[in-house]
Amino acid sequence: MSEYVETGDLRVDKALHELVRDEIAPRTGVDAAAFWQSLGKIVADLGPENAALLRKRDTLQKQLDDWHREREGRDIDSAEYRKFLLNIGYMAPEGDAFEASTTN
Repeated sequence: MSEYVETGDLRVDKALHELVRDEIAPRTGVDAAAFWQSLGKIVADLGPENAALLRKRDTLQKQLDDWHREREGRDIDSAEYRKFLLNIGYMAPEGDAFEASTTN
């Protein structure tokens, strides 16, 4: 069973905490406590957005599972499937042609 370390607002696996403290942070010049504090802020700031994205992923997965279950044993019509994926927001319509370049 895993052991955990409380660091700021985070609960971190002890082995990961020790790895950051003993091996990673010293080699980067970043203070381990500052790293965990910053990570805690990032997790807190992005947590609600991440939770919403996970809910969206669950919704999409259920829609995909239902679609395939309803058609089990049948050949997949690629045009119908593409339309379904567009309708549920899994795919976006193809945009206009564009070019990209770099300066380096």
